[in-house]
Amino acid sequence: MTSSVAISTSRRIGQFIRLLGSDQPGEVSAAVQALNRTLVSAGLDLHKLADAVETQLSSSKSAHYASSTFRPRRPSGSLRIGDHLICDRPEGVFRPCRCGSTNFTVAASNNPWHAAELHCHACKRRGRWLASRYMGVQA
Repeated sequence: MTSSVAISTSRRIGQFIRLLGSDQPGEVSAAVQALNRTLVSAGLDLHKLADAVETQLSSSKSAHYASSTFRPRRPSGSLRIGDHLICDRPEGVFRPCRCGSTNFTVAASNNPWHAAELHCHACKRRGRWLASRYMGVQA
């Protein structure tokens, strides 16, 4: 498979995968059929696609955690925007995410009543609000 064919095939596969999120059942079933046809024409199948996705996700996650900018720590003392945290307490604001991840980043809040919020690294869920006392601000 030439490089340009590989790029257009991977682009088409990506488009069909995005269509799987449609709220129109007809579009979803058509996308599944088109995805299968495209995979077969490229000599692949859904199992190979799943293997590629799992490999890519695990390698990008491990590369992210291994990078020098990601040094998670347990929350203690004053936090700053951009801090990477390990939230593994059994309850409270520093508990694991619903997806099971314990890795979070402290981000600026768009809510004027809260100093910051936590963003999960795995599922990108956000909105776990941090009071100003966690940020070292005395109210």
